[in-house]
Amino acid sequence: MTTAITLARLRDLRLGGMAHALERQLEHEGTYDALSFLERFGRLVEQECLDREHSKQDRLLLQARF
Repeated sequence: MTTAITLARLRDLRLGGMAHALERQLEHEGTYDALSFLERFGRLVEQECLDREHSKQDRLLLQARF
């Protein structure tokens, strides 16, 4: 599977934070060479969680009309 297809599938699955984090990892290839697959994957998952938390907070702030 090519990188473009992987990124498209992540976005289709509504994992935009993970797709964005993967793009950043690919831009800085040498930075992540020392990490194992699970460490790199964990960072992708963590970024997805953070993006979802931020989106939820933004949505709740809009609903609260502050």
